Amino acid sequence: MKLRIQGNSLRMRLSRSEVMRLNEKLIIEDTINFGTSKLTYILSVSQNVNTICAKYNGDVIEVKVPPAIARDWASTDRVSISADQMLDSAKTLQILIEKDFKCAHNPAEANADAYPNPLAAERKLTD
Repeated sequence: MKLRIQGNSLRMRLSRSEVMRLNEKLIIEDTINFGTSKLTYILSVSQNVNTICAKYNGDVIEVKVPPAIARDWASTDRVSISADQMLDSAKTLQILIEKDFKCAHNPAEANADAYPNPLAAERKLTD
């Protein structure tokens, strides 16, 4: 699972096997280790939420998705799911969860578990 944080936006990108694991186990997580500390990020399917939401607690970022939204996303060609979470002071946190597509410029090994890039056929036509 790839994590991108920029300003008040949080984006998670999942490979095929991660989407399958989320659909089966209802949770996936990953950790980045900084030596003396680490940051864990979790994506989970939760009956306790009505919309996609995120929380940060200590060294953990957790994004929760309602079951119906998660099932629909995992079992269709739908590329992404998203939500704007209201915060204090009329600010929002933009949350985006995407299926990870193959990159045209990366080696094949790095792309082995990614979804086929829908623009790949278009690129071949213009090359």
